[in-house]
Amino acid sequence: MTYDWHVMSDGSEVHIHERYADNDAALVHLGNFGQKFAERFMGLVTPRSFVVYGPADDRVREALTPMGAVFMESFGGFRR
Repeated sequence: MTYDWHVMSDGSEVHIHERYADNDAALVHLGNFGQKFAERFMGLVTPRSFVVYGPADDRVREALTPMGAVFMESFGGFRR
């Protein structure tokens, strides 16, 4: 649903925000990314942290934990 990439003005850091409709959509993305883009992407950046926001099910947790993901659960907020 969302792919936003932000870079520090000096190029030293990149933040990527991705948002998916649900866990199934996140897993589809992970499969496609792994097959088509991961090698090239990882040649450009060195991940320093990986935070997952929202309700990640066991399948998503199993897929992302080996990459060092930290999982945050929602407890409030709103969208406009």
